[in-house]
Amino acid sequence: MREFIERIQLLAESVRVDTSAYELSHGKPKGNGNWMFGFGPKAADSKDYLDNSKKNKTWMNARGTYVQAKKEAAKMAGELGFKVIAVLP
Repeated sequence: MREFIERIQLLAESVRVDTSAYELSHGKPKGNGNWMFGFGPKAADSKDYLDNSKKNKTWMNARGTYVQAKKEAAKMAGELGFKVIAVLP
């Protein structure tokens, strides 16, 4: 029963990944590379990348496979309290 409750909590805390902006310019994200993720529901529309201080963190870079980078970005977004991340073009 405890494991079931922990799984529900993980689902509730999960982060949604928006790939729409990336797909418009590059197609489906896959493979190795240097990935950029924006945090927040309007991350893909925002040009607010200049203020990336710890308190106003709005984006991050991650190298490696898309799957690894997405996990890293989702972890950071969760720590910062964001529920949506966007793969930026």
